[in-house]
Amino acid sequence: MFDVRTPDEWNEGVIDGAILKNFYDDDFADYLETMDKDDPVIVTCKRGGRSAKAASQMQKAGFKEVYDMGAGMDGWNSEKRPTVKPE
Repeated sequence: MFDVRTPDEWNEGVIDGAILKNFYDDDFADYLETMDKDDPVIVTCKRGGRSAKAASQMQKAGFKEVYDMGAGMDGWNSEKRPTVKPE
């Protein structure tokens, strides 16, 4: 799980095992280059807008399997799915 929310949003709760990289960080595109493009990745944000943009950017960068979570963490939480407090 690749979470592209801001740190304040991240602190509200995360999906266990998620990795945070703020979509608005200046080095976001550079960070993508450090990731394994062969690994499947699910992208989430708060409501779905940023994750859609991030997923598109990742596909253009050569990631083979990218899945946008769609409704984001708001959708996840509305379904009462589990989250954890970030460390």
